[in-house]
Amino acid sequence: MKHYVKRLMYKLGLTAYKKLSFKNFPPGFDFAVDVIRLTQKSPIETIFDVGANIGQTALSFSKYFDQAHIFAFEPVQETFIELQRNISHLPRVNSFNYGFGSKDCTQPIYLGDNSQLHSLVEGITANPSLAEMITIKTIDKFCEENKIEKIDLLKTDTEGFDLEVVKGAKNYLSSGNIKLILSEVGFKPSDRRHTYFLELHQYLLTQAFRFYALYDLVHHGKRNSGLYYCNALFVNSNWVT
Repeated sequence: MKHYVKRLMYKLGLTAYKKLSFKNFPPGFDFAVDVIRLTQKSPIETIFDVGANIGQTALSFSKYFDQAHIFAFEPVQETFIELQRNISHLPRVNSFNYGFGSKDCTQPIYLGDNSQLHSLVEGITANPSLAEMITIKTIDKFCEENKIEKIDLLKTDTEGFDLEVVKGAKNYLSSGNIKLILSEVGFKPSDRRHTYFLELHQYLLTQAFRFYALYDLVHHGKRNSGLYYCNALFVNSNWVT
């Protein structure tokens, strides 16, 4: 009977786990479980939430990593006000009203139909005339100014600007002061709303990072139409052996 059940599950593409324990979950099954497992010897203390929007990720991270100090960055003024309101009860979360990129500057962010679609990439919003001038800093400069020695988890969700954000942390990357990077990525070079996975992967390879797993997969319409975008986790290979 046991053999029959195993064969049936195999045909259905199902996997059985001996007991409900994170130790048995495969990589990519659950993001928080993976990070907790990866950081058992050195728990998460500092998180950068770049593209924090109204605080969805910061609220989630504050539950999973309740001892971590979370820095939430949201450049659009109206969205930033809502972010502040949503995290006001969390003493370990601090918010900042600017964005990150590969250089310090001011530039327009193009406003989408809702706050999750705002982007620094020109030409991908429905009405490109709707824009707001924002301040852009580099992660390296922010960390230097605020005496932040390391980033345990860098999360980016910036509607196609993620590679620029990561490039702005080149000093911290090269010195090994960033452990984990979680970025929203796409899988078509023509999809400018999502940072192309292969470009981000190639850059991070030069910084001694290795790809670990994918989460929150979104497909094109039907599931057989291909993977559209998701979140990709990269691990500093000098930190995790």
